[in-house]
Amino acid sequence: MQVEARHTLIKRAIGVLSVMLCVFQIYTAATMPLTVLDQRSIHYGFALAILFLYSALNHMHLIMRLVDYALAIAGVGLNLFILLNWEDMAVRPTNMLPIEFVVGVVIVLITLEAARRQTGIWLPLIALVFILYAYIGPMLPGVLRFSGINLRRFLNSVSFGSEGIFGMCLGASATFAFMFVLFGEFLLKFGAGDFIIQLAQACMGRVRGGSAKIAILASSLFGSVSGSAIANVAGTGCITIPLMKKSGYPPEFAGAVEASASTGGQIMPPVMGSAAFVMAEMLGVSYGMICIAALIPAILYFSAVFIMVDLKAAKLGMKGQQVEDLPKLSAVLKEGWHYLIAIFVLILLFIVLQWSATKAAFGSLVALVVADWTRKFLTKQKIDIKLIYETFVDGAKAALTVATATACAGIIIGVFTATSLNIRFSSVLIALAGNNLFALLILAMVGAIILGMGLPTTPVYIILSVLIAPAMIQMGVLPLAAHMFLLYFGCMAPVTPPVGLGFYVAAGIAQSKPMATGLQAFMLSIAGFLMPFVFVYDPALLLEGSIPQILWAVLTCLTGTVGLACGLVGHFLREISVVKRVILIVAAIMSIIPEPISSYIGLGIIAAFLLLEVYLVKFSSSKMQAS
Repeated sequence: MQVEARHTLIKRAIGVLSVMLCVFQIYTAATMPLTVLDQRSIHYGFALAILFLYSALNHMHLIMRLVDYALAIAGVGLNLFILLNWEDMAVRPTNMLPIEFVVGVVIVLITLEAARRQTGIWLPLIALVFILYAYIGPMLPGVLRFSGINLRRFLNSVSFGSEGIFGMCLGASATFAFMFVLFGEFLLKFGAGDFIIQLAQACMGRVRGGSAKIAILASSLFGSVSGSAIANVAGTGCITIPLMKKSGYPPEFAGAVEASASTGGQIMPPVMGSAAFVMAEMLGVSYGMICIAALIPAILYFSAVFIMVDLKAAKLGMKGQQVEDLPKLSAVLKEGWHYLIAIFVLILLFIVLQWSATKAAFGSLVALVVADWTRKFLTKQKIDIKLIYETFVDGAKAALTVATATACAGIIIGVFTATSLNIRFSSVLIALAGNNLFALLILAMVGAIILGMGLPTTPVYIILSVLIAPAMIQMGVLPLAAHMFLLYFGCMAPVTPPVGLGFYVAAGIAQSKPMATGLQAFMLSIAGFLMPFVFVYDPALLLEGSIPQILWAVLTCLTGTVGLACGLVGHFLREISVVKRVILIVAAIMSIIPEPISSYIGLGIIAAFLLLEVYLVKFSSSKMQAS
């Protein structure tokens, strides 16, 4: 009885803090009244308090609960101190008071512990390595050596400066990232998840391989809202994977489709993952520009998955579902029109009117609530105010990972800045790559995938944008292309064998062999591994160039995608032999490579193959009819 009372009290405290945080974020999104450090310190103080109270909820031992309570109070107190004193500290950066030394050290420690609890051990371990470097750097040989920094300079950069914990990364979490997480939570709580799946069924259920195409459409839309491949697989996979298995797809392929489509959701505009918000901050461009640039590669990615799913269905001799088993499109739209209004408002405010990402998310959230309540009023349904409270609580909880990860990543950036390692590290990478851009890209890809196996996409992108992006830009890569390259490979880890959490979750739902599922997920996601190399060498895919250049890039990549799909699946209008499959795959890669001669040869081979196959199938069919 006492335990239940304690749990109820803690839950109420979490609820109150969550509502306060969400109201604060919504108010500042609409009015923008605060300076950056005021906004970030209040946001982070709430996040730390909520995180450690959740932890106390799960601890049975009194001592552990007391530690959590102390950390929650400290999280609020430290951020309150910074909120009240940062202006005074800014005018005397070389004269730090004893209390400021204590606050600076403790905020670093509590940030490391918060990140460990929310994201796992790897991110704080990486941050600890960089903290260690700040002190042993003067003893290291070669290019890694620097003159050294004292504790005051370290804390000014990491704990209080605009590059560290309270830097632009946490700034993204404290503004538009939180608002989009909250907007996504409102969509899901208000029933958008079911609407997305029913809409996909109504649109795709009748066609060949419709169950897998439903999964692709639903997961791309759902993932664009959730921004998490793992959450996407778990959220939609429990519906789409059994549906695919029931329609005749093998379990491994069903799991792979869900994993690859869910992974692609993170790169699908208009609501991409949190890393894209951070990218906008780092590049100093609008989030709308990031979405526009990401559109063509995302479409090509899902085109590749879609084509391979269709060819697999043809190879298995599958047909669409019966019309009577599917929801009617008109009925689905009648029930869920308000979700479309919210998305339309988001696109209108964001892309057309070019409002800030924060205000666009605020406007979309308001539009969703107003539309939902209007629909309920017209249909005489009860408006559940409690649902708003639950959404606030769940939205605040969902935002904790972004807040703690970005704050911890700020430690890494702060050390980089304080030690000037960012300038010297670029030279190290370029030398390691032998001054060869392609070798540098391979290093970046491998680093992103390895980090992505243990970290969420956002900290992976932040770390690599600091470590590797400057070297890529120094070698002539367009800044947008360099950062987009790192984002893509940060996203691809969930479908990369042998340790991809996305396909492991999908395999669990599909009851299939994890590694076989992972290999097929990798095959389906192959466009996501090729496109980043393409837009580094040819930014036309990111809409950087003239209209003819953009159209040519789309044509070569789309043709290459078709050839690659046919080669990998082994089917076009009929079964394709192993030799022809190899030729098609090679031709597809040649077509995608942004070199005129290579593209011409690849396009020619693919076009010749497809035309010949059409002719041979028609000739064989007419010959059979004549006989």
